[in-house]
Amino acid sequence: MTVPNGVAPLTDRMTRDEARRAVGATSGQPVVLTIGRLTHMKGQWHLIDAVPYLAGRFPQLAVVLLGDGPLRDSLARRAAALGVARNVCFAGHRPDARRLLAAADVFVLPSRHEGMPLVALEAMEAALPVVATRVIGSAEVVDDGVTGALVRPADPSALGAAVAHLLANPALRRQQGTAGRRRYEERFTRARMVSRTAAVYDSVLAGAEVAA
Repeated sequence: MTVPNGVAPLTDRMTRDEARRAVGATSGQPVVLTIGRLTHMKGQWHLIDAVPYLAGRFPQLAVVLLGDGPLRDSLARRAAALGVARNVCFAGHRPDARRLLAAADVFVLPSRHEGMPLVALEAMEAALPVVATRVIGSAEVVDDGVTGALVRPADPSALGAAVAHLLANPALRRQQGTAGRRRYEERFTRARMVSRTAAVYDSVLAGAEVAA
């Protein structure tokens, strides 16, 4: 029996305006946000490569990368080389990263591979649509076309198209964000993880008693 990870609901939320001020975004900007260590595994390179297309459609776009890591300088140079440095914010490591989800219109997880991504669960709990790569872990969390979108890994064109589709459709963002929140509540709460883990132990112990 597999017990999926779960996260507790956030109790200390920021307002949208507070979160946007914290990441340097204005109230009217479209904001795409990702959280994760800046490494090859997390695939932020492919998100940066999608920004020229996205900024062409949404000139005021802000792409916020929360997290730090060995690729920070390389990613910043890439954004500059592509002419989109003004659209990309490297916000660094933030202990309040989860609260800053309130700033986003779309959450993106462009990973090359994953386990069970808790950050995607946190984004769903925040009622955000999630665009993720179709890799083990992320594909277990995101219901493609219902709570967001799954795209091929290492494919900036597919990633950009999925994000652009959501940015251009506020009603769809709300619909998929609500569906994501519902999916979180049904499958990925911490309370459910604890109860299902306890049930596994109870089953094993009951089997051991019968065998004895």
